Amino acid sequence: MPPRPQVTKEQLIEAALNIAREKGFEKVTAREVGKSLGMSSRPVFTYYSGMQELKADVYKAAYDKYVKFVEEGLNDKYPFRASGRQTIKFVQQEPGLFKLLCYPYEEDPDPSSTIGSFAFFEQNYELIKPTIIREYGLQDEDAKCFFRNVWLFTLGIAMLIISGSCPYSDEEIFRIMSEISLSSCKIYKEYPGLSSGKVNVGRIFAQVLGDPKDDLKRPPEES
Repeated sequence: MPPRPQVTKEQLIEAALNIAREKGFEKVTAREVGKSLGMSSRPVFTYYSGMQELKADVYKAAYDKYVKFVEEGLNDKYPFRASGRQTIKFVQQEPGLFKLLCYPYEEDPDPSSTIGSFAFFEQNYELIKPTIIREYGLQDEDAKCFFRNVWLFTLGIAMLIISGSCPYSDEEIFRIMSEISLSSCKIYKEYPGLSSGKVNVGRIFAQVLGDPKDDLKRPPEES
């Protein structure tokens, strides 16, 4: 009868998660995981046939922690706004894990990958989509573009926080986020079809700037 493993699979995942959190995802190796547990790398291969399997579990563990933060916001009176705050809070408390979720490798994988910034965007949208549609009354295509706009701002702020160079206070971050949310929501509600390219963006700018000649019915190719 083979000897019972000295560590559990959950302990391996937690050890690997801590390495990713403190040193980066690329530092998660069998040797580093074993070393952090005070043993050889052998226990890793008791549960996994290769490191990619362990890393997939580490990514999932990091994402599960992130989801708990976001879901706390989704239970708020103003769920979409609160979930944005929770995302920033997660970045502040777990910068290493947020970086893992967005940029697990030095070169981002292609859009079909199940991890990385493309996949993380899609996972987040599916998590928050019902709230956006319910709270803002947007259709799926407009809702996704609305989320994209806010998400791109969030990523930019996240990178500033992670690099330690964010010049904005929490209050300023949330105010800017609210401004972007409101302006994006307003434009998609006032101009149906904008997200699919059926509205002349140049004409919208003309109207905003007070051009009396603007005509939103002109085809998009004339912009």
